[in-house]
Amino acid sequence: MHLIKLDLRPGTQFHLGNRVPFDRSVLHDTDRQIHSDTLFSALVNIAAKIGKANEMVEELQNQNTLSSAFYLLENGDDKFVYFLPRPTVPLIDSGDTYKFIKQKAFVSIGVFEMGIAMNQWKDKTDSNELIAGKNWIVTNKEIEELLGSEFDLEKIKNIKLFEIANIPQVRVHTTEEEHNYYQVGNLQIADNSELFEDLQVHFYFLLKEPPSDVLQTVLNLLPHEGIGGQRSTGCGQILSASISETERFNSLHGDSFLALSKVIPTNEEVSQLGEKSYYQTTVRGGRIIDNAQNLRLKQVRMINEGAVFENSIVGSVPDLRPDGKPDPYMRYGKAFLIQIPNSISHA
Repeated sequence: MHLIKLDLRPGTQFHLGNRVPFDRSVLHDTDRQIHSDTLFSALVNIAAKIGKANEMVEELQNQNTLSSAFYLLENGDDKFVYFLPRPTVPLIDSGDTYKFIKQKAFVSIGVFEMGIAMNQWKDKTDSNELIAGKNWIVTNKEIEELLGSEFDLEKIKNIKLFEIANIPQVRVHTTEEEHNYYQVGNLQIADNSELFEDLQVHFYFLLKEPPSDVLQTVLNLLPHEGIGGQRSTGCGQILSASISETERFNSLHGDSFLALSKVIPTNEEVSQLGEKSYYQTTVRGGRIIDNAQNLRLKQVRMINEGAVFENSIVGSVPDLRPDGKPDPYMRYGKAFLIQIPNSISHA
């Protein structure tokens, strides 16, 4: 397995738009992570600029598998805490425990390794075996290894991964008088330097196989192109993209499979997921690609990251082009799955 670390400056903003319905935009909102289909589009667009779009699609469709990008904390050389999505399983509304679990969207790999059931997270946090922030949870051991002598429990609880910044905008290329003023919601990488001087928040994503020469070149170009939002306004800037082989995620074992990407299962795979599979979905596609002919991309329902499957599946990369349109519009839905213990899903 290979890990691609996207180095970011504190305060860097990304606009990672949600689905845009037919009747209005949702620029005021943004996703909280970079989805695998967004990464796929960014990489293919960069590859197209060097004449390698077909090769890039072929590699990620048939030879390799791409995860979504999640957060990591870094404090000096070789000190990291990696976050994964919280498993999407039915939660029993049990007051404070239910609210506590719902808030923790990002879970460290150490919590998965320990296999601590979600309904025990609050008690384990109160006993300091786990440490929780606003929307994340980690093991005490991971934070001790990350911060060393700087360990300060009260400061640690205030660490942030991101914030949402609302940026006012004005529509200038229009004759309409109404709705000219609007807000754009951007994901902003948190600055924790007042808490811990060297603590940084970055993104990372995973590849199942080593990158080809083409993908390596595209990743080298990624800092020059960025991801998400208008680069002219400072959005989507990446300092560097470094690639390393990792065994860190191979430490997880279990009988369930956790999705680290958005997934489009084939019709046959839907019936293979099993009765103990849990997931949420979103609709992607549907945007206008030709105003003159009012042509829209087809829509597809995708399973979100954090899905828990009883059985492993491969997923698919369907073409959403409208009928009669010559150019393909591929939507990346291959399943990047890791095994997790069943015990963590008890909620």
